[in-house]
Amino acid sequence: MLLFDSLHNASHAMGANQLGMQVVGQNLSNAENPGYIREQLVLQTGTSRRLGNGVVTGTGVSISGVRQVIDNFATRFDQRSLVLGHAAKILHRTRSPPQ
Repeated sequence: MLLFDSLHNASHAMGANQLGMQVVGQNLSNAENPGYIREQLVLQTGTSRRLGNGVVTGTGVSISGVRQVIDNFATRFDQRSLVLGHAAKILHRTRSPPQ
């Protein structure tokens, strides 16, 4: 029974890692897209269980979900860049001689 439990835990771990690699790949391929919000895989430990002979085994890992991670620093930086860029355009227009 312990062998099959170990194989079951290993298959869940590999499935979770595979999904994690997909999330990382998606983040890398969309990193330069404006407005893309990075995603993160959320994992949680499985509950443990006690077998009839008193041995306690874990049940591995389970996927809790995928969440979007917003970087507040980057968002503020982007907003300031937009404001400064807009201000620079206005300043350039006011300093440029009329044509």
